[in-house]
Amino acid sequence: RALTDAIRSDSSLAGGAILFPCAVYSEFQMQRFSSAKGSASTLDSEGDVTVTCLSIDDAIPGFAPNFIKMDIQGFEYFALQGMQQTLLNNPSLKILMELSPVAMKKAGVSTEMLFNWLEEKKLLIYLILKKIQHNVHK
Repeated sequence: RALTDAIRSDSSLAGGAILFPCAVYSEFQMQRFSSAKGSASTLDSEGDVTVTCLSIDDAIPGFAPNFIKMDIQGFEYFALQGMQQTLLNNPSLKILMELSPVAMKKAGVSTEMLFNWLEEKKLLIYLILKKIQHNVHK
């Protein structure tokens, strides 16, 4: 909501973006959503609001992105299920996903299920690991 409000107040932030007040999922359905978790807000059967879930293929037919970033708290598997045409029609598409095995388990999937699905679709998988050290010496 904060992003939507910011873009409405300053249209230069949009940069051609189209905002959908929806969750990305494998298909159209209504689901409960927990909005009280800040940046970790997620679909949750005990959530405080109901949201519309849409697949990317249904919401934006013919969508031809070259890059998609997903950080959707364990529901990446379902979002990918809902963008199979987008994947087929855009063979050079790159997707960056932050994965949390704990969040995925809460969503009912495992990293193994996700990686198997990606391999079935003949998609390349690259794992990016980065160790960050913080120096607090000033």
